[in-house]
Amino acid sequence: MKKIILALSLVLTGAITYAQKATISGMAIDGNNQMPLPFVTVQVDNPDGEIIAGAISGDDGTFELTGIPPGDWLIKLSYIGYNPVTENIHVGTLNNNYDLGRIKLPVSTVELEDVEITARKATVSAGLQKKSFNIDENIAQSGGSVLKAIQNMPGVTVSPEGVVSLRGSSNVLVLVEGKQSSLTGFGTQTSLDNIPASNVKRIEIISNPSAKFDAKGNAGIINIVYKKETKKGFNGETGFAVGAGELTDNPKNIKGTGIQDKYTFTPKISPGFLVNYRSDKVNYFIQADGMIRKKINSNMFTDRTYSDGRMTNQQFSEMREQAMYNIKFGFDWFLNENNKLTLFGLWEDEYHTDNGDVPYIYNDTAKNNRLWEWTEDEDTKFINFTALFSHNFKQAGHTLDFAYNYTGGREDEWFPFSDKYFDGNGNQAGETNYDNTHLFVWEYVHNFTLDYIKPLRSGRIESGIFTNLRRIPIDYTIETGTPPTGYMDMNLGDFSEYTENVFAVYGNYVYESKRIEAELGLRIEESFINYKLDADNIYYNPENKDDYFNWYPNTRLTYKINNNNKLSLFYNKRIDRPNEFQLRPFPKYDDPEVLRTGNPDLTPQYTQSAELAYKYLWETGSLFIAGYQKWIDDIISRVAIGDPAIQDVINYVPGNFGRGTNSGFEIVLEQKLNNLWNFDANFNWYNNTIEAFRGKSYYPDPEGIEFSVPKISSNTWNMKANTNIKLENGFGAQLSFIYYAPDIEPQSEISSHYGFNLGVSQQIMNGRGEIYLNCNDIFNTDKIEETITGDDFTMVRKDYLETQVFMVGMKYKF
Repeated sequence: MKKIILALSLVLTGAITYAQKATISGMAIDGNNQMPLPFVTVQVDNPDGEIIAGAISGDDGTFELTGIPPGDWLIKLSYIGYNPVTENIHVGTLNNNYDLGRIKLPVSTVELEDVEITARKATVSAGLQKKSFNIDENIAQSGGSVLKAIQNMPGVTVSPEGVVSLRGSSNVLVLVEGKQSSLTGFGTQTSLDNIPASNVKRIEIISNPSAKFDAKGNAGIINIVYKKETKKGFNGETGFAVGAGELTDNPKNIKGTGIQDKYTFTPKISPGFLVNYRSDKVNYFIQADGMIRKKINSNMFTDRTYSDGRMTNQQFSEMREQAMYNIKFGFDWFLNENNKLTLFGLWEDEYHTDNGDVPYIYNDTAKNNRLWEWTEDEDTKFINFTALFSHNFKQAGHTLDFAYNYTGGREDEWFPFSDKYFDGNGNQAGETNYDNTHLFVWEYVHNFTLDYIKPLRSGRIESGIFTNLRRIPIDYTIETGTPPTGYMDMNLGDFSEYTENVFAVYGNYVYESKRIEAELGLRIEESFINYKLDADNIYYNPENKDDYFNWYPNTRLTYKINNNNKLSLFYNKRIDRPNEFQLRPFPKYDDPEVLRTGNPDLTPQYTQSAELAYKYLWETGSLFIAGYQKWIDDIISRVAIGDPAIQDVINYVPGNFGRGTNSGFEIVLEQKLNNLWNFDANFNWYNNTIEAFRGKSYYPDPEGIEFSVPKISSNTWNMKANTNIKLENGFGAQLSFIYYAPDIEPQSEISSHYGFNLGVSQQIMNGRGEIYLNCNDIFNTDKIEETITGDDFTMVRKDYLETQVFMVGMKYKF
């Protein structure tokens, strides 16, 4: 504890600030005949009378002023033969465009008095409605994946399996550039660890999304924004990182059966580049990144104790070799000053092999010990095509965008298994048994969006329509060996087909004045779900259809106490439709005694959320405090159920668990200590409650197995702190600390765990290049213990996954 306290006293980071710039537009007209006035002088003055921007109206009387910072300004229009006119305008942080409308210049002279108003300072990126994090500032995670990069972000937790949660909920919608993408598994988290962070510009966390976003994801949205150069000519960025993990010796393999040695000094290679060439008419771009690595995917030790006194000790050892890359290429065609067409393609390829061993040591002396082994061979390919047409009306910020996105993907997964038994002397008893499963998954998605934005004098209106057509057919085959293992379920059928068609329309109104900010939105969605199963599946109906129609409102009301203090109230309603993997009835046999499978009978869960947030800004930092409450119906979670037909087998099956709540508070502190040293820290406490529930699972028994879960209430918290130092000679350093307190989930308790991350960097080549070195989980302390309690068994798991990774790399901009 002394070491932790000492390290915490050193842990600090940089607050990322930026000045948001806005555009003000309007039209100057004759006060008598209402005709447009060309060549009118328009200027923006601050309260001291200093000019900060100016423009001349065009032939049609329209004008546009750009680069206006937040604050209260005076807009002055003057023209020979007319009396000058002064307009007051408040530029806030919610809008980038403001429309003054038609401004009449009277022929008669009327002098208007100036209004004394204090200008507002630049805002910090972590606003009340959204938090934004620059990846280049995260030295401690350079050269890694997006999953690693988000670990330092406020309110975010990452489980050993790589599941991302926001404020205690894992139902997170992950987007790329504000849209669903194959890179993230279309809204799921399945691929975040396979996305290199090298070409990512920033990651945004949106806890209370507006109506323009998809209504799914009660926890909120993580939006990944890629780098894209806008300068003319030839420019870009390239980088290369190498590293290794598993540098220290974790627990030895379980005794009693011989299994493969675990990987040590696992190599990592991550190249990437971004190239742009922009002319007056066309901007060509190509991005590519990849990762080649070995890693310990899992090294879990489990002790199972049954109510009748039986005990099993086992190890789950999985070693992965992986190669993946993404290539994105396309162009922006500037048809004219008001119209742009963007076309690009994205090719993603990921291949890995997993070598797995699961030895079992039984306390039953009449029972031989066991070794289950496999080699998973998986190849996943996706191709994306996107067409985006953007029309800008004459008024700045008045836009109409149409986008079409197509994704075609395929996953080819082959699992050969072998099963052996050994007597007390370590000699094999009987012959080796064999089986294999082969899974083909295809994914076809057509996505259409139409978005319209109209700036107003004190805000904007947003509206649009959304259509997402998704089809996922699956072929699933089981080939039994000679002799077979006896663990393959032959009653599942050999195909399924999931269809999800979502149609939506939304409207959003944003208002902003000197003291009040308001956002009112409504999204209407209808989803048509059809899940077809092979008629040979004895557990579920061969066709499961559903139709979800609902209204999803969102509200935000902010009172600006003064220039440095804001108080906001949020409300929204969201849906979490079960994803295809949660519905898929085909179990994975990587651990034949602890199976995970889906449930085609799942229904959506609905969440209503309320949040009260406060933000205080001062010259060198900010403080953000938020309290939140969520009411959840038909919670989707997993239950552990014993198999009545096969002794020792436990099945994890998802189900709808009735009602529950998620409540808590979050604190984010950012402080600039001096010109070289910054720090931030965040603390998140939350309570998850699930009401007592009785249900029935039709897997692994088609007659149904009843289960009951008592009321569960857990209180837990996590904290993160970072320090960031940037010296004038280009040297930078970052140290971060992450701590997760003990947690409780349905049927399980999870231990506390923590880790330290360190990164250093040095600018070279006159600031165009950078070299860096970092280490994730320096002291190899981020290990987790989980206790799972079922009706007649208890499992204790200790997971020694690979977290300690060192990387060294270089980036160069040209």
